[in-house]
Amino acid sequence: MTGQSSSPALFEMMQRLGIDPARRSIAQSELTYLTALHQCQGCKSKAECRSFLAQAPMSFAFAPAFCPNNDLLFEMQFDQGEPHVLHQGFDPGLPAA
Repeated sequence: MTGQSSSPALFEMMQRLGIDPARRSIAQSELTYLTALHQCQGCKSKAECRSFLAQAPMSFAFAPAFCPNNDLLFEMQFDQGEPHVLHQGFDPGLPAA
């Protein structure tokens, strides 16, 4: 994909947000993806973005507020479905109360 080399920050941000561009729901929303790519390429916060990605954990829940794609990335996360849910205190070996 040619966009990946011209806007690596978008792909790294997607990866760390758990967005898989190969999933069918993401591939179907090509306009959303192309809009995000275009916004990333023209972003005026590239240095701030690089600094954020260099210091951020390997995964996080939301794109930073300075990112012009934070709403589109959230939409991609939501459209992808199947969120990872933690079931604290749940023991599948115990009968339900």
